[in-house]
Amino acid sequence: MIGDLVITTASDSEFLNTITPNYREEKSGWEIIAGDRIVVDDYLEADGDEYSSEITYDFQTNKTTIQQLSAYEIVNSREQMIAEGAFKPRLLAVNIGDAITLSISEISSGKFIVVDREFNAQTATVSLKFRSENDEKHAFALGQTSIPPVDRVVQPPWFSVMAAPVSGSWSAFADSVDGGDGVTSLPVIAVGRLLEDNALASEHIIEYKQTSSSDWIFWGAYPTGQNRIVITGVAPQSSYDVRVRYRNKYGAESTGLGFTITTDPLNVPGAGDVDWSSLEGVPANLASLVGNEALKNSDVSTRSVFPDSDYKDPT
Repeated sequence: MIGDLVITTASDSEFLNTITPNYREEKSGWEIIAGDRIVVDDYLEADGDEYSSEITYDFQTNKTTIQQLSAYEIVNSREQMIAEGAFKPRLLAVNIGDAITLSISEISSGKFIVVDREFNAQTATVSLKFRSENDEKHAFALGQTSIPPVDRVVQPPWFSVMAAPVSGSWSAFADSVDGGDGVTSLPVIAVGRLLEDNALASEHIIEYKQTSSSDWIFWGAYPTGQNRIVITGVAPQSSYDVRVRYRNKYGAESTGLGFTITTDPLNVPGAGDVDWSSLEGVPANLASLVGNEALKNSDVSTRSVFPDSDYKDPT
């Protein structure tokens, strides 16, 4: 093969569940007439609406053959996967209609039918187009069974799906950091990884929100080696939802593992049992925040849930 094999999926709008065949009939003076509609009830019910087409069979007069060809048109329209690529000249021996097994690492192997072929003399390459082939359709199209093949769901490539963190792989808890005056403490949420559960993850995505809100706030994406993250700037004595998601190097992201945390109060003498020097994600100026004025004017990353219009002086 030369270059990459391009994989696409057929649109559901291309699916058919009804065919009206047109053909020539002897008793009608070989004029083209409309035959009985061929309807696959199972597909019609699944689609929720009629998707039909008219096809003219100029050289067919046998009604049984016309019904079979119409049934093939319907089941072929529901083959979902299309593959295209350029190949070396030796594949000139491949003809339209040939069945070929393609081994595609991203989607596993499968049978395909050659539906188009073009030779480029300038580049000495053969362009081939394939359509997936489901052997179960033949018995239905030939009238050997009344049960049509079930539409196959195309499985996405493995790298486009990320599994969510498993329960117990992460923890999240409320804590406080000393505000710098020995009296004031600032509430934070600490997030820590307890075990490695997904070797394909390249980043951890940390998000949070107040429980009463529907809008998630992106806190950061961290490399897999960074297993301790601290969310600062949270409101005291408030309920927060925190979630951890994974992202792989291809950009696929998982759903989240969630926690609900009630933050510590503000101004608790002696608070701050976390060894902050060992935790990642704490702003460098956090230790210097002293008193309410410092909190109001602190770095925006430490007060992302305190827009100016909502800030209330704790005193």
